[in-house]
Amino acid sequence: MDDGVVRVDGVRLRHERWVSVAHSAAQGAPFEVDVATGPVELHGVEGPVEFEVLLHSRHEGDGHVQVEDGRLVAHGDRGAVFINGVRGCAPRGAALRVGSGTGWVELHDFAGPTLTVGSGTGR
Repeated sequence: MDDGVVRVDGVRLRHERWVSVAHSAAQGAPFEVDVATGPVELHGVEGPVEFEVLLHSRHEGDGHVQVEDGRLVAHGDRGAVFINGVRGCAPRGAALRVGSGTGWVELHDFAGPTLTVGSGTGR
């Protein structure tokens, strides 16, 4: 963070927006979420998976997020993008791994084969 603006590899990402992510994960499949300073709030569900990510970008409106091999990945069309927050629903039976450097992590109603949570200084 640099004066309240996310900086990645020396680039200030001045723009941020919540972006919906479509995902059709099977129960028990691995699902991984990592953020630096933002919050993570996920609820385990049996039905459709619906969540949003807080996407920071160099250019306003740039970037999209998708799930690749069970991980959230951001792609920019015109410059750097960065995920720094996640909220919504994920498969209740997912092998879930969540990490946040300093952000809050809240998980509700998960019953997967494994649940791994890490937070540097967050709650």
